[in-house]
Amino acid sequence: MAPPKITFYVDIISPFGYIAYWMLRNSPVFANVEKTYVPVLLGGLHKQCGNVAPILIKNKDKWINKERDRWAQLYSIPIRQGTPPGFPTSTVSSGRALTSLSLEVDQEQLAKAADVFWAAMWCPQAEVLKGIKEGRNEHGEFDTKDPKTLETLLSAVLDGEIAKKVMGSIGEKQVKDLLVANTNGAFEKGAFGLPWFECTNKKGETEGFWGFDHLGHVVRFLELEEEGDKGRSGQVMRAML
Repeated sequence: MAPPKITFYVDIISPFGYIAYWMLRNSPVFANVEKTYVPVLLGGLHKQCGNVAPILIKNKDKWINKERDRWAQLYSIPIRQGTPPGFPTSTVSSGRALTSLSLEVDQEQLAKAADVFWAAMWCPQAEVLKGIKEGRNEHGEFDTKDPKTLETLLSAVLDGEIAKKVMGSIGEKQVKDLLVANTNGAFEKGAFGLPWFECTNKKGETEGFWGFDHLGHVVRFLELEEEGDKGRSGQVMRAML
């Protein structure tokens, strides 16, 4: 019987995408799930759906940051207070870098790159970034729009030649077209925002779920509460109900 699977769409601009990604990478609940990370552009997805970013909606812009912090505190997810300087910022370069990298390496290597990109945006003091001094400004922040900074981050977790090759290819048509195709594919699967989880259970049934606060539905659909650390999966379930 095939293992449960999650396709998770990545754009580091999304704070809820970050905390959802962190859970997939770190929670034992998802340890036996086959995970595929697909770079997309959230702005492009919103445009296709006619959706509006939460920070552009009056009152929701203030509430959404508090809500994010509540979930992060509940699960001890490391995240900065407030939003990054200049937020929202362009993630075209980081999206293209991850897209190019997806053509060169396996999913685990891709996830290592996503780890540092996410952290640079949402938790610059994260453990995964310790020791990386190059690319930081006087405030200890990373400019995730800057290709040189992205190459520095990639070189910290991957072979330097691969990092150089990837960043040298972000302007190529193949890479740009694939990122657009990934975004279109997410839309066609039903996504309208991030985080979006495209889940397939052991029975071969597939369903999409949106939002960090719907991880309980993901756990139930994939029948993860029946496996592994039942205490941890139960904790996820109770918190999401």
